[in-house]
Amino acid sequence: MTKTRSRTDSLKAAVEGIRRADSIANYLSGLGDPSRDSGASGRPTLMSRLEPHELEVLYLQNDLARIIVDEIVDDGMRNGFAVNILDEADSGVEIDAELERLQLNVHVSRAAKWGRLYGAGYVLMVLDDGLDPVAPVEREKSRGVLQLIDLDRWEVQPIRWQTDITSPGFGEPEVYQVNLQSQGGATTGLQVHASRLLKFGGAPLPRRLRAQNGGDDDSVLQRPWDAIRRFVEVEQAMANIVQSFERSTISISGLASVLSDPEGESLITKRMELLARAVSMINTVLLDADAGEQYERTSSSVAGLPELRDRFAESVAKAARMPQTILFGTAPSGLNTDGESGIQAWHKRVHAYQEKTLQPELERLIELLMPHDFERMDWDLEWNPLDEPTEKEMAEIRKTVAETDAIYLGFGVRSPEQVARSRDQMSGWSAETIPLEQVEEDLGF
Repeated sequence: MTKTRSRTDSLKAAVEGIRRADSIANYLSGLGDPSRDSGASGRPTLMSRLEPHELEVLYLQNDLARIIVDEIVDDGMRNGFAVNILDEADSGVEIDAELERLQLNVHVSRAAKWGRLYGAGYVLMVLDDGLDPVAPVEREKSRGVLQLIDLDRWEVQPIRWQTDITSPGFGEPEVYQVNLQSQGGATTGLQVHASRLLKFGGAPLPRRLRAQNGGDDDSVLQRPWDAIRRFVEVEQAMANIVQSFERSTISISGLASVLSDPEGESLITKRMELLARAVSMINTVLLDADAGEQYERTSSSVAGLPELRDRFAESVAKAARMPQTILFGTAPSGLNTDGESGIQAWHKRVHAYQEKTLQPELERLIELLMPHDFERMDWDLEWNPLDEPTEKEMAEIRKTVAETDAIYLGFGVRSPEQVARSRDQMSGWSAETIPLEQVEEDLGF
């Protein structure tokens, strides 16, 4: 009975051990048992959080941190976007001119960078609508946008939250207190409705943590911080090795007896000064062979250091979700690396950032620049390509399009007029094909 109970208890303990490990476990070898397997005792730990002033120091003085914050915004806004209006002749407004007057690219780029750095960045839209800034925007009363002001997280604080569960903004700030920081001092007492602010965030947080963070996102530098710190430590260690790359060794016969003399230390110091002066002037060392002096220079080994640095660089790139080609400005090293595939993946991420983060806020602003009778379906926002094709690539594109046109013409799918008007447009050559109905309407058919 005792043996049976002992065996039963052992099996029960093994089963409980498996439950505790919640993974593969072996009660005979101890795999997965926290009391015997050190790896099973590992638990995630919340590391130290970066304070606002630490984020600012990183952004100002660490090139990697600045690239992580800025690069996706700069790439996203570099080639800009086009506002396509269904009937631009009747719109009564020149959108491009208005956006240029408001310096949209400057203010949105700054606010988006502050959002990535601090977790929230804003653009205040100063409207000509005759309403108090604490009132929500009424498009019918807006006579235009007077100016844009970019703000960081610490200039904008939520003071009232949306508590109506039927509202689209339920749980989000409804009114903000804006404290403008300028050379003339802080401007206080300005309360602004959320609809008058364009908001750009950083790294998303779960709802509970986001509420603890004042409704804002996390800094994009928080997650890769440990990888950045380790990489900087490696580079600093390499710099120290370079500084002490060569060491000089001087052997003096009877050194101990010389130092025992009251004037021995002074004699040794003078001797070292003489040797140093000789090396610096004529790159030659004069030794007393009879006294048994020997001079030797040794170099530190740097074997493996470049590879070690590359591994830590990979860790930073992985944590920042950026290809090394963008983050470090160099092609990745090692086997099976493809810089082009990394660039393509980066462009996909930039395009996703454009559509998910930048575009919704830009559309809110553009809607206020449109005439009141213009609905959202009357216009759209289209991002320009991130990269312009080379002359060779453009020639290949034209050849492919010409071959496709020839096939369609041969089967009667397209008409010569349609192809001619599609390719040779007023803005230049185009790969887009104009619908046949529009061509017939223009020609009066």
